[in-house]
Amino acid sequence: MELLGILGAILLGLVVVGLVVVLLVLLVPVQFAARGVLTEQRADALAGASWGFGLATVRATPSEGVVLVLLGRTVYRFHATPSPRPRRKPARRAARGGSRPDLRLMWRVVRRVVPSLRMRARLAGRVGTGDPADTATLWGLLVTSRTLVGGLDTHALSIDWMEPAIDLEGQVEGRLWPAAILWIAASEYARTR
Repeated sequence: MELLGILGAILLGLVVVGLVVVLLVLLVPVQFAARGVLTEQRADALAGASWGFGLATVRATPSEGVVLVLLGRTVYRFHATPSPRPRRKPARRAARGGSRPDLRLMWRVVRRVVPSLRMRARLAGRVGTGDPADTATLWGLLVTSRTLVGGLDTHALSIDWMEPAIDLEGQVEGRLWPAAILWIAASEYARTR
């Protein structure tokens, strides 16, 4: 009987540790940030995310690739190298019934998740297509994305209506709460059922 009590205590301890780990993953925010520069001569970007106040970090750059850092130590590097031969397109398969995602549900989730990210973004520099009509379309896209992101600052962006130009610098940062994302997805899913 004493052996069953010990096994029960060990099992209870494992369940408690598992619940603590799940709560930590759900309740500790993920901070993310990205910066980029785009000119006629160069394009450069840096993106990263950290969880647990830097306990786990992911960085991505064109030169380094993707780097995963845990507790200050690099544990994984991935750098995609271009394939020497062109890839063949896979044969198209016939669509099976019921395997198509519900796009309306996904769009509702995205519309609720984006404001919860508390994103702040900034776009500065000069841009133009050389054609006023195309530049107006580009400006409309920027204004629309400003309302989607919410915190997009384009005050330092100048539009060149007549000359083609591209000299941009941008950055975005925000915070993602996994529990909030899970709650939004579950509530939207429950609403459709």
